[in-house]
Amino acid sequence: MFTYIFLSLLIFGFLILAIQLFRGKWLRLIAGNTFGDLPKETAIKAGRVVGWLLVGLIVLFGLIIADTFFHIFGALIKLILLVITITSFYLIFRYLRHWVKTGK
Repeated sequence: MFTYIFLSLLIFGFLILAIQLFRGKWLRLIAGNTFGDLPKETAIKAGRVVGWLLVGLIVLFGLIIADTFFHIFGALIKLILLVITITSFYLIFRYLRHWVKTGK
């Protein structure tokens, strides 16, 4: 029961954060922009990307809650989690390779 409450609170918090990032607000929460170092256009673009990532997490958490209550996904939820995990590791690797090459 605690898990469902915790996931519901995360969904609510991520939803508020995603909406604010889509609006171009709260952009200093993004890593690398703590002191407003990024140009406004770059920060807004990064905010939209992070907002979409948060929407993905909201959908994923919602699927997990729905699966535990209704048992409708079964193996599908595991496949979705596997695809998301592989994609995340690929994006992290690609970003780190870019960072090592350019320093940015």
